[in-house]
This record gives sequence, structure tokens and C-alpha cells, in this order.
Amino acid sequence: MDKTEIHDRAEGLLNLAREGASEAFSAHLNHMSREDQLAVLQEIDKQNARDRATDPSLAVITFDTPTDACGKHVDNVQILREKDWLDPSGWFGDKYDATKLYELPADDKMVCQTATAIQSRSRQLQASH
Repeated sequence: MDKTEIHDRAEGLLNLAREGASEAFSAHLNHMSREDQLAVLQEIDKQNARDRATDPSLAVITFDTPTDACGKHVDNVQILREKDWLDPSGWFGDKYDATKLYELPADDKMVCQTATAIQSRSRQLQASH
């Protein structure tokens, strides 16, 4: 993807996230390569930070970028909305309600974890010889 396409996709996905359309958001990410997912999420992060600078009431979008045998990838994308001030759980605990937007599919996680374990074991065997 070029920069313009990354920007446009990020803008579209940011709108889906703000609307709470987690299934559509996830479907769009699942049709991208890992590299494109990462680039688009980093652009979403920039756009959301810029938007929140002018309107702090907008939701926060968070995501993890673990690195394993499959490389660096996106996981655990969430949108955090500030709890209503009438909600007492916001007074004593986390002030945000989290909604999952995307999680790396279980099959992909298993493949990456298995590859990481095999590489780790291979290094252990090479070190012991």
C-alpha cells in the first residue's frame, strides 16, 4: 500500500471504530497483510491523537504490536470510551470502557506461538552442542 491508500484506509477504519462497528473493522483488517495492518494502525493512532488534541472527548484507540517468529504484527485492538460520570465504577477503577475491535485470529496466534517455540528450542539445542 502507498501512503495515500494507508491514510484513506486508516480514516475509514477510524470511522468504523468510532461507530463501534467491530465486525466490519475486523473484517477489513483480516483482508490486509500484516505489514499493511501495522501501517494502517499506526496511521489510525496518528489521526486519532490529532483529533483528540482538538476534541478530548473522542475515544482512545489502543493496540499491541507483539514481535514473534511471524514478525511484528497487530493484536488486541480496542476502543476505549470514557465512562459516564454517573457510573461509580469509573470513580474507583478504570475510567474507560473497552470494546475489542480486532484480535489476531486464533489460528494465526497458534502458528506464531508454535514457530516461536520451535525457534527457541532450536537455539537451545544448538547452544548445548
